[in-house]
Formats: sequence, structure tokens, C-alpha cells
Amino acid sequence: MRPVRQAAVLLLAAGCGGAEPERHVRVAAVKPAGTVAPGPVVAEVEFTGPVAPEGIEDGRRLALCRAADADRVADAAGSEAGLGPGAAVLPARAVLLPGATRARLEPERPLWAGAAWAVVVG
Repeated sequence: MRPVRQAAVLLLAAGCGGAEPERHVRVAAVKPAGTVAPGPVVAEVEFTGPVAPEGIEDGRRLALCRAADADRVADAAGSEAGLGPGAAVLPARAVLLPGATRARLEPERPLWAGAAWAVVVG
């Protein structure tokens, strides 16, 4: 029987903070679930308050990338325009869950075993 390796997912939050932090919604937790190939991996991001679907569901502010690309991806996600075409992200489906305080990120293809991954929130 082969051992199952859990997926390791890191979080890098960009663009959080400001002059009035109490007005900003923050990331409260990231809960990765699943296994690397052959099984699916899902990351659930919990926010401290409700968020709008813009930026989340269109992939401009929430993405999955290789950990080595996380700084560059975080800079783009935190920019005014957000992530655009050609960003170094893994194709993934982001869905804002009922209540708008959690989002689920599901990669469209299996993650490579042994690689380090990051969830980026801008």
C-alpha cells in the first residue's frame, strides 16, 4: 500500500492593511484538503468578514501558484488591476461560498508531488 502525501499549501496575503485596519477584511485561515496526485486538492480561504465576488471568482485577487512565484504573484494580486493574463498561476476555479466569508480554490489539474504551492490573496 502506497502512503498518501498531504498537499502542503502556503498562504501569502498581499495588500492587507491600511490607515484604518478595522475596515479591511483579512484572511482568518487557509485550510488545504486533499492529496497530491492522483487525488484532488482544495484550498478553502476563510475571511474575517464578507467579501465581494469581484476579484475572487474572476481570479484577479485569489490564485494558486508555485511557492517560488509567490512574491511576484502577490505583487500583481495586490496591484490596482490585480492578476492578469500571463500571470504565473496554476489554472484553478475560485468560488465564493454562501455568506461570502469563505472561498474555495480548486486546481483544474493535479498538483505535482514534491512541489511547494502557495495560495495568494490580494
